[in-house]
Formats: sequence, C-alpha cells, structure tokens
Amino acid sequence: MSRIPRQIVIETNNTCNLKCLSCPSVDGSIDKYGKGYMDFNFFKSIIDRVEKEKMNTSITLCLNGEALLHPQYFDMAKYITDKGLPWYVTTNTTIWNEELFQMVTEINSCYQIVLSNNGLFTPNSMAIEKCMPGIQRNKSKKNIESFFKLKESKGNNIQAGIKICRRGQDQEELEHLISYWLEAGADFVTIGRILTDCNNGMRMFPCRHFDDMAMYVRYDGNVVPCSFNLHMTNEHAMDMGKLNETESIIKFYNKHEYQQLRFKHYTGEFPWPCNQCAIAYTGDGMEGEMHFRNLKLSQKTIYFHDDYSNTFYSYHPKKTRVSHLRDWQPDEEIINWVKKSGMDLNFEYKTGGR
Repeated sequence: MSRIPRQIVIETNNTCNLKCLSCPSVDGSIDKYGKGYMDFNFFKSIIDRVEKEKMNTSITLCLNGEALLHPQYFDMAKYITDKGLPWYVTTNTTIWNEELFQMVTEINSCYQIVLSNNGLFTPNSMAIEKCMPGIQRNKSKKNIESFFKLKESKGNNIQAGIKICRRGQDQEELEHLISYWLEAGADFVTIGRILTDCNNGMRMFPCRHFDDMAMYVRYDGNVVPCSFNLHMTNEHAMDMGKLNETESIIKFYNKHEYQQLRFKHYTGEFPWPCNQCAIAYTGDGMEGEMHFRNLKLSQKTIYFHDDYSNTFYSYHPKKTRVSHLRDWQPDEEIINWVKKSGMDLNFEYKTGGR
C-alpha cells in the first residue's frame, strides 16, 4: 500500500541573484532557514535510489532560489540524464548556461524548461524591473529568444514555456504577454499565483502535495510536506525528518509523519498551517478553449488549463496525466492501515512556534 511520489522536488540551492516581489528570498524567511547548496554526492544518492527503487518518478531541480547558480548544476542535470530519468528545469532567465542548454535541446529526458518573465519589453512597461528587481531586461530577452532559436534549430520537442507571476501587472499587460510569447515560440505561457496566501484559507478537501504527488527535499536533506506554503517550506512548521544518503525513499515517504498527516487530511482534520492554507493542492482544475476579445492580439484558438496554482495558455491542448485525476473521497485503505498500525492518532507535529 506504499505511496510513491510522482515527483521528487530537489532544492539544489536556495540562493538567488534577484529580489522578486513576494518571494521568500525577500521576506527574510530563507535567511532565517539558512542559505546553502546541496552536496553533489548527496544529490547523486537521491537519484541512485530513485533508479534502484524503480520509481515512476520525475525530477524537478528547483524549490527556492535560482537553481542555475549551483556551481555543479550541469553535472546534476547530466547525472539525471545519464540515468534516463525525466526531469525539468525552471530559471529566472538571468543566466545563459551554454553547456546545459545545448544538452537539454539534444536529449529527450528533459521534457520542460520554464523561463520566468513578468512584463512586456516595451519602453512604457516597467513591470519586469518592478517585479524582478535586479534583472537586466535586454539580457533576459536575449536569453529567452536565444533558447527558442536553439530549440528550433535542433528540432527538439522539449516544452519551453514562459512563467508569469501576478505581481500587480494590469490585465491588459498580461493579455499582451500571453499573445506575445505564444507568437514568439513559447509552447505555453503560465500565469501563476503568488505563494503568500498561507493564512486565510477555508479548508474542506485534503491536499494532494504529500499524498502521492511529490516529495520535497531541501538542500540540506530536510524534507517538507510541500513547497507552496511558506510556513512549511522555510519555517519548519511541519518537518518530515531528514533524508540521509542510504535510506529507502519509498520507506521515507511512507513513514509515520507522512501517513499521520494523510490520515488527518482524509478525515477532515487540518493541523496548522494546513488549516489556514488557501493554496492547497485540491481539485482537478478546468480546461477548455478560449479566444481573445481583442482580435488584434490573436485570432487563434487558445487552450487553457486552470488549477489550484497556475493557469496555462497554449496553442495546443495541455497533456494531463489521467492518473492524477480522481474524485475526492476518504482513502479507506490508508485510514484502515493507520488504525491497524497502532499509530498515535493524537500525534502532534513539531511546529514553528504555533
């Protein structure tokens, strides 16, 4: 009955070269946690175990920070690639890594790259600089366009998308951004929510992040239930423990702390900070076709997919893994398993001061 995470999210580092609005690197929570870089040998041990345990799992090399700042990022990416595991990369477009980008446009295991951009490059828009202080717009634009050209020249099918976070841009600029990047060669454009709504939620359904969706490993080996609630990520609100270099990942993902948290969610009990979280992974989202009302932007059909955190726009339907979709119901299997295990059902998590 073991849960197996569909994704292993690895924090290569939590350092960044920008000061984006509403980012943990700005609010001080990362400084309180402590900045650092994941040890390459520890990283390899994670990947080796994913391969050894034959997990049908993809790897994400990003949690906090700008991942490409890790001095061994290319070596990490190549190690995953050599193992034949699927993975993807997210970057803030400030760094051009020739060796990395050449590799990801020549292989098939890196299935997606997400390029962050938050404003139009027109002179009358300052959204890029206001949303992402420290960025150089001309360098960012050049890096994005260069990657699109490189991908096209290689004929590679990696999905290259633009990620925009709502940080105060007006609606018309967002519409222009969607139109501009889809016409410029992006496979999709994503508009995401800012991860700050952690205190005003009205919870009803269990969160899927720590069910069988993902396992989040910090650079120092600490494991957290999710990367969306900032209390969870940087404030030790609910530690799952520290992963060492040898223990089974599947066994770790099914340890007491994880199973107890799942049990509480399935039975409608949401411990802090889950009880106040408005960005929990619930629901299966909505999808369909749409058109711009302003036909000058585009007259093409745009396919959208909206979920708890992001809205995706593309000229092609978004591929959804059907296995992710299920009607919500209490997971009787895990409830019975927890009861038979003799676990303390009044177990309290170590929380960050609340």
